[in-house]
Amino acid sequence: MKVYESEDKIFIILNYVSNDLNFEDKNVINKFVKQIFFKLKSYYHLNVNGFYKVKIYPNKLGLFIEMLKIDDDIYDPGEVDFRVIIIYNKDIYFEYDDYSLIKNKNVFFYNGKYFIDIKYIDNYIRYCDYGSIVLLDDIDLNRCIYIYDNN
Repeated sequence: MKVYESEDKIFIILNYVSNDLNFEDKNVINKFVKQIFFKLKSYYHLNVNGFYKVKIYPNKLGLFIEMLKIDDDIYDPGEVDFRVIIIYNKDIYFEYDDYSLIKNKNVFFYNGKYFIDIKYIDNYIRYCDYGSIVLLDDIDLNRCIYIYDNN
């Protein structure tokens, strides 16, 4: 499990997910998200309290979870409430600074950064410390420069 934290957002990458996780069962998903919050508090020592919108992106490579803090004004320390949204078939990209890190014909350049769909990266977890995970919503594809490297 890899965890990235910003001011109001937590992004989690799980490269292994049990086959027992049924995305159609609301109780199973809520229990799973509660376990994630418990891990964030106990193992990663993150201060999670308040109301969160939790977006889960199932992918053949694992699970990508985005936790956006909506409100914490009416919550006591340690209290957490959440709403879960499951989003299927979402393109997830790896953003990085140095092109030599991952040379691939599927890389594009946008706003001073390089991007590649994670499905084109072998063992993407090993690169996580050198960049960040972003969703296609954050990228204007009309303003990208595609890089075609024959190597």
